Amino acid sequence: MSHRRAGPRLDWPPVPRDPPWRILTVTGSWTGGPTLEYSADALARLNDNPLYLALGVRVDRCRDGTARSTLAPTPNACWPSPASPHGGVLFTVIDTTMAWAAMSLTDPGESATTVDCSIQYPAPATHGPFTCDAASVRRTGRTVFVRAEIVDRRGGVVALGQATFRIIRDQPA
Repeated sequence: MSHRRAGPRLDWPPVPRDPPWRILTVTGSWTGGPTLEYSADALARLNDNPLYLALGVRVDRCRDGTARSTLAPTPNACWPSPASPHGGVLFTVIDTTMAWAAMSLTDPGESATTVDCSIQYPAPATHGPFTCDAASVRRTGRTVFVRAEIVDRRGGVVALGQATFRIIRDQPA
């Protein structure tokens, strides 16, 4: 007798065969080592996901241990104050931007997962759109330490974050 577990389908949504974060341009850098940069096509596919679209997030750049994203918050992301994104939205932006900074340091067949993330909110987020810049500050083995800040259109800091990421090997499907 077969028992089927009720709940969400584990095969949905379908995983694309060629995920956008694996389309990289590898060139030489001034240090002589490889430089990883996500192509414009990869970023476009990355940004075309339900979470980013619902919140108003766009990853603009991802290379060499750094990443930049923009938040033009949607009305649903601004609660309880209109035009001011919820702190959880800012946390999502800072965490995912730092994750992409860490991901830019991975090799093919690897990805990164958040181990720890903390954020501070020094000022209200009231003057969007917002820009998040993240930079990897240290890598030791399979651990990457990243810092980031979100600034408003006037250059005022509205969020500061730091996180630890673990580089993991992708599991075959």
